[in-house]
Amino acid sequence: MANFEETRIHKTAEKMTKGVAIVTGSSQGLGKAIASRLSHDGYAVVINDIASKGDQIEVVVQEIIASGGTAIGVAADVTKRIEVQNLVDTATEKLGTLTVMVANAGLAHADGIFDLSEEHVQRILNVNIAGVFNCYVVAGKKMVEQRKGGKIIGATSVAAFMGNSYISAYTASKWAVRGLTQTFAVELGAMSKGHEKPINVNCYAPGIVGTPMWKVLEDKLQEVGAPKKEDQSQMEAFALSITTLGRVSVPEDIANAVSFLAGTDSDWVTGQSLVVDGGIAFN
Repeated sequence: MANFEETRIHKTAEKMTKGVAIVTGSSQGLGKAIASRLSHDGYAVVINDIASKGDQIEVVVQEIIASGGTAIGVAADVTKRIEVQNLVDTATEKLGTLTVMVANAGLAHADGIFDLSEEHVQRILNVNIAGVFNCYVVAGKKMVEQRKGGKIIGATSVAAFMGNSYISAYTASKWAVRGLTQTFAVELGAMSKGHEKPINVNCYAPGIVGTPMWKVLEDKLQEVGAPKKEDQSQMEAFALSITTLGRVSVPEDIANAVSFLAGTDSDWVTGQSLVVDGGIAFN
């Protein structure tokens, strides 16, 4: 009978058969749920966030390992290309072939169009556009070099399909992610012709999800006195007022969709924005 250590190593090897998945901004919220789901699906996962969230990164890593998965943590600021390069290099050196890049890291700030500061606009655009661009470029180059295909997945939003009050810069950044996704799908699809598998590039578009990032919108709704029932949060009231399926989305709803985009069932899907919002925007 195999001892415990042999069994653990065998299970770890099984977990790594699908390759490596990097999830940026995965120390909490939506990114954490995505990383946990991809670990469950059989990927070795890389938990990433900025250096100041190092303790949170390690907590998520240990949770995944405790559940039987394989994970490492790598701090990196996605707005800096050199740090994204180090993220990808570390992932492949320690875990193997890069199969999935989820460019999830993002930033939101809620304010009216005349109140949003230049500083906030630049920060949102830098993280949400340049950060995604850096992840797409570095992961794309690595996947072309590997010649084994791969899935690159970005975070857009339901805001990229409809205008919304108080999140103008955020909305603009998420429209940009849709454009980047389509362009990278075309170019990387062409570059990967003749490889073992093609490179697919898609993005997911959440609606209102109960995560720390969306707390900024809840605070703004409260500030402007948006109507709600006594037993509701501002976020819940807003979600129920515009969502067809009548609840606030949870991170696992989005993680399920990312699992599809990362897996083989989406092999004939590229350049698409998958809306996962419970029925807010219809396209």
